[in-house]
Amino acid sequence: MAEAFLKAAHTFTSDNGYKLIESLVEESMLLKMQLGSKTKETDDLRAEIISLKTRYEDRLQENLEIYRRQRNRLARENVALEKDIITLNTVIYEKDATTTKLNQILDGISTQLDHFGQWLDQEKEKLRITNMSMETLQQLLTDKDMGIESLEQELRNEEIAI
Repeated sequence: MAEAFLKAAHTFTSDNGYKLIESLVEESMLLKMQLGSKTKETDDLRAEIISLKTRYEDRLQENLEIYRRQRNRLARENVALEKDIITLNTVIYEKDATTTKLNQILDGISTQLDHFGQWLDQEKEKLRITNMSMETLQQLLTDKDMGIESLEQELRNEEIAI
């Protein structure tokens, strides 16, 4: 029986159709192994893609949270800066108003000073005229005193002569 089996196997294996089928089966097995390997690679790549996608989404969420916090912080700072601007504008307005009032006061003082200067010039002129008048009067008094002394001297001289 073994001989019959060997003979049948030999006949069967020497047949070209069998060899073709055998090579196809071997190739099919090789392709199955390659397919299994590629399927594993594909599964690994798929898992890596999913992991990368998850990490990307996590990173994106972190970045969005950072962005939101920074946006909110900047919005708060912007509000504070706007308040500071309003405060500074108020201070500028008040200082402008104070400067305007001080300029008005300064203009008033300047006008008063001009009037005082004119009055002082008038008073100086009056004083000059008064001084001239006093000098003239002094001269007149001196002249009269000399005239009186001269008359008294003449009168004494006449009394002595009489």
